[in-house]
Amino acid sequence: MRMLNGLSEFLRYSLAGAKASDAPLRDEIEAVRNYLDIEKIRFEDKLAVKFDIEPSAEDYRIPTLLIHPLVENALKYGMRTSALPLEIEVLARGGDGSLRLEVTNTGAWVQRSNDGSNANGEGSGIGLENIRRRLEQSFPQRHHFDVSEHNGRVRAVVRIGDKRGWEKQ
Repeated sequence: MRMLNGLSEFLRYSLAGAKASDAPLRDEIEAVRNYLDIEKIRFEDKLAVKFDIEPSAEDYRIPTLLIHPLVENALKYGMRTSALPLEIEVLARGGDGSLRLEVTNTGAWVQRSNDGSNANGEGSGIGLENIRRRLEQSFPQRHHFDVSEHNGRVRAVVRIGDKRGWEKQ
C-alpha cells in the first residue's frame, strides 16, 4: 500500500509538473522523496537515503522535475558501481538570492564514449544535457552545473542565482 501511495503521488506530481514551468523546491523535494520511497521498497536495505534541506531553500522556484534526473542517475549508476548499500544524499542550501542543490551517491562516475553512451553502451547523456539547457533557459548567466567524482562519491551540484551567495553555501 505504501508503494502505491508513493507511486500515485509521484505520478500526480509528474503530470502536474508537465504543465508548469517551475515549482517551489519543497514540491520538487516531495516528488523526489516519493520516488525514492518507492525505490527504497524495491531495494530494501541495499539503498540508504538522506535529505538535508535548509528551510531557507524551500521557497526557491526551480524548473519542474530538475532534481529527479539527478536522483535517477544516482540510483541507476550508483547501483552498478557502489558497494551496497548505495548511499544517496539530497542537499539544498539557500540564501542571498541563490540556491545550491546537490545530489551525491556512493560509487563511480561512468565515463561516456565517443558515441555518447556510457561504458556499458547504455544511456545517452540526454538527462544531464536537458538539465543544462533548462538551467540556461531559466537562469541565463546565473547558474552553474557540474558533476564530479571524488573519494568514491559522485556529486552533481547545481548553483542558481546571485554568485555572491555561492561562497556561503
